[in-house]
Amino acid sequence: MIHGPSKAEELLEEAMRDIGLDPEPQYDFPNENIFMTVDFAFPKQKLVVEVDGPHHKEEFQKDADKKRDYILRKNDWQIKRYSASAVHNDPKRVAKRVQNTLNNIERVKIHINSKKKDVVSHEASTRDYTSRYTPSYNPSYSGKKIQEREDSSTKKIITGLVIAGVIVGLYYLIRAITRWVQANSDIIVPLFLVIMVYAIVIGAGLAGRKR
Repeated sequence: MIHGPSKAEELLEEAMRDIGLDPEPQYDFPNENIFMTVDFAFPKQKLVVEVDGPHHKEEFQKDADKKRDYILRKNDWQIKRYSASAVHNDPKRVAKRVQNTLNNIERVKIHINSKKKDVVSHEASTRDYTSRYTPSYNPSYSGKKIQEREDSSTKKIITGLVIAGVIVGLYYLIRAITRWVQANSDIIVPLFLVIMVYAIVIGAGLAGRKR
């Protein structure tokens, strides 16, 4: 049931505003599926502040408060409850406790955001390192390399066959010349002597002309 602010709620609101806080009184969660109204809310930090009067000590009210708290926590809200007597006794002290809670929430948010940034930065660095030092697969480049290797192997085979053919040809040529020399040794020796004599005669003639 919606009700107006109690005296304790008015004292706490005034004390909170005096230290620079900006609570939203009688907050009813306009943008969420939470069907209830709470004494104070800080939507940015998702903190609910409740001021409990004496009737909150009754069993049925305790059960109702537990259900409300469960719904709020399920929707990521934090709840702080203060007794009306504590507010009446020292509203500034309660307001300060609320402020400390808000500061703690902000510190936790900053820490979480910092961790998220570190994770994102690490992932970005990992992707950059991988893109720099991991060779990318290029099908056309790979196909070209394979073709070059095949061409080189083919050239080597052809060159080997040519050399082998030349060696075999030289072998049979030398063999044929040897057989011819052996078969015609009676002609070869006189012919060789004639050539030698002719060379000597020509050499002597050339030497005489130079003189």
